[in-house]
Amino acid sequence: MRRRLAKVHGGSVCAKVTLLGIAYLVLSVVVAKAILVFLSFLNAILTPVPLGAVLGIFAAVGIAMFLVPIIPGVPVYICAGVLIPNVMLSDEERADVNNPTAPPSFWLGLLIACGLSVALKFAAIVLQQEVIGRRLGRYVAVRAACAVNSRFIRAARFVLTRPGCSYGKAAILVGGPDWPTSVLTGILRLPCAQMLAGSTPVVALIVPSTALGACLLMARRPGWDAAASLM
Repeated sequence: MRRRLAKVHGGSVCAKVTLLGIAYLVLSVVVAKAILVFLSFLNAILTPVPLGAVLGIFAAVGIAMFLVPIIPGVPVYICAGVLIPNVMLSDEERADVNNPTAPPSFWLGLLIACGLSVALKFAAIVLQQEVIGRRLGRYVAVRAACAVNSRFIRAARFVLTRPGCSYGKAAILVGGPDWPTSVLTGILRLPCAQMLAGSTPVVALIVPSTALGACLLMARRPGWDAAASLM
């Protein structure tokens, strides 16, 4: 082990770590902020549009974003919390910024936003696993690149094939990045129903993220600025 470590070039390691750090910064910060700007622009455009059309357009945009590997799901959930309750509010309710009490239409919009966000997430899991992952799994080069026979992947596969929703399964499916995790389960040809069951704890992430977006919408009202500042 010492001989192997002695052969490692320290400068090369530092350069690669720096590149990985820059890549992480770009993906986690720059891309996420750019997505929020785009979704805010979408929110401004769709405000006067009827609710049914807004739900359809947002569902299409949300699914398209989930299918892009570098886009995380949290910005989509936040935008749903801003967009859908905003469409539900009337012009008078939007203008009433001095009233700290949110109108019933706001809470109904938040409920719809949470339901739509959950539906989009699970639909994305199915598409990523069955449409993308299983097709990529047909190619030997892809399976070799994913090291499907390595100890790490075999251990993950063992955990994921356990029945029910265990802590280990939830840690992999919910804690891992959206696109790579779901696509990998497709490459491994794991049962989609079990992956959906193991992903149910993601609701605990989706609902607060969507609620945070709704708080941003109400930030100008008294008492809501503290919750909106969490963003």
